[in-house]
Amino acid sequence: MEERRYIKPRTNIILNIIAVIVGAIFLFPLYWVIISSFKSDAEIFRNPPTFFPEQLTLSAYAAQITGEYSIFKGFFNSCFISFSVLVITLLFAVPSAYGLARYRIKGKKLFIQSFLITQMLPATLLLTPMFIIFGRFRILNTYLSPILADCTISIPFVVIILRTYFLSIPKELEDSARVDGCNTFQAFIRIILPVSYPGIIMAAVFSFLFAWGI
Repeated sequence: MEERRYIKPRTNIILNIIAVIVGAIFLFPLYWVIISSFKSDAEIFRNPPTFFPEQLTLSAYAAQITGEYSIFKGFFNSCFISFSVLVITLLFAVPSAYGLARYRIKGKKLFIQSFLITQMLPATLLLTPMFIIFGRFRILNTYLSPILADCTISIPFVVIILRTYFLSIPKELEDSARVDGCNTFQAFIRIILPVSYPGIIMAAVFSFLFAWGI
């Protein structure tokens, strides 16, 4: 039988006191954030600080709901931009990836390598030229500028991923569709796209989350 170890009452009290102190230290930042949300701006920056609001105010919560930078407005902006990036990315990346996977195009290897190079460049390197370009086109502070900025990064990545996915699909499926009377476009819409749903969904999720995170 295993020998049970008994803790002395005095030792148990000391350990409990230490646990309470450690828990209070780790929970103090959360407490400070919560009480600061009920303080006025002047009281937040007061020195010495107050550990409890002298006058409770809900102005911070009201600003988050009805103010200029409300959470609902930010949530709508994020959803609109992310969904727009998703749609534009799929519209351009899916046919591009299919064309690079199925057809012989002059300079195709160089084209694919240029896409790979764009993934190696840090995003901060593109900020300055994009800012200058968007400023000249007068689209700064509009929805169009973040949408285009996100698409410049998401489209090359999705093209690279979907091209590999299209290469894994047997070409005999398209040949069978042509035998049944489909042209190239009809074979792509009726045969290739339904088979490629897993890859397309993965690409859509990536483009949406990428735009949301940026």
